[in-house]
Amino acid sequence: DAVLPFEEARERMARELTVYIDNEAMVDTLMQHLPALREKFVGRCPVKVIYQNGDVQAQLQLGDAWRVTPSADCLLTCYELFGRDKVKLQLQHAK
Repeated sequence: DAVLPFEEARERMARELTVYIDNEAMVDTLMQHLPALREKFVGRCPVKVIYQNGDVQAQLQLGDAWRVTPSADCLLTCYELFGRDKVKLQLQHAK
């Protein structure tokens, strides 16, 4: 079995990138930066947005055109925009 570099392994095992939004300023940030993120980090990983503010909650699974490559640079950019605690990368279990 071949050993993959960490970056490549993360990209292959990424199941979903989730961004948690909890205020209008974060919605504005998402709307402003999401197109550039998609363009810069186009890939295979699905993106989900979970919005929760008070009693309002919604989950939005973005379409295939919005998939990203969850590289270290992509994750760092998301952390800077939304906060480290608001961005989660879910990985598949290794077989």
